Amino acid sequence: MEDSFGDRREFERFRVNMPVKVLCSAPEIYEARAENISPVGVKICIDKEIDLKDIIELWLMIPDGGEPLYARGNVVWSNKLDDGRNLLGVMIEKINLMGMARVLRIKKEH
Repeated sequence: MEDSFGDRREFERFRVNMPVKVLCSAPEIYEARAENISPVGVKICIDKEIDLKDIIELWLMIPDGGEPLYARGNVVWSNKLDDGRNLLGVMIEKINLMGMARVLRIKKEH
């Protein structure tokens, strides 16, 4: 569950509403939405059911004209919504501070 990770968070999460492409089983790439992000994790909403501990690849489509922000991580929590979509918490393997700076710049401008 998402709440079980609340006590261990070291970084603030920032609300976003950005499209994200998700690769969880090649060759299919799924469309999703990122709902919040931090340097070490991202919460996404996706139509596909993905197992806990699965390794997935993400491309966050930051609306700044630059390349998508790539991240790789594992699913650490999952909640099925009433409408059939799934909320996922993904722990990012490698912190990308330059990518986070792009996200924060967009947040500040909007």
